[in-house]
Amino acid sequence: MKHHKSVTPRKQIVSPWECAKATEIIIRRIRRDASYQVRRKLDQVTVKRYVGVFLAEKEMPPIKVALVNDVPHLVDGWHRLAALEQIGRTATRADPVQSGSYPAALK
Repeated sequence: MKHHKSVTPRKQIVSPWECAKATEIIIRRIRRDASYQVRRKLDQVTVKRYVGVFLAEKEMPPIKVALVNDVPHLVDGWHRLAALEQIGRTATRADPVQSGSYPAALK
């Protein structure tokens, strides 16, 4: 007689971010809408400083991305993302922010 383990069914995942904390995301897939950038423009001195941090392989906080209509939108981390692009990175860590609309993600 074989003994079968009792298996608890897994909870159905509704959102791709539901089980995520920080996760890797492909940079070129992130939508950036300048009208939602809180600063007037990117500060190139800050971007250059962040390039140095990334090249020294020091830890930086992950960017924040909201999934709106299945499209990742940048919520926070404009300078970090610009620095990563300057050094040729193709992916980065991102903290997911659940939102049905981009303006709601900024709150």
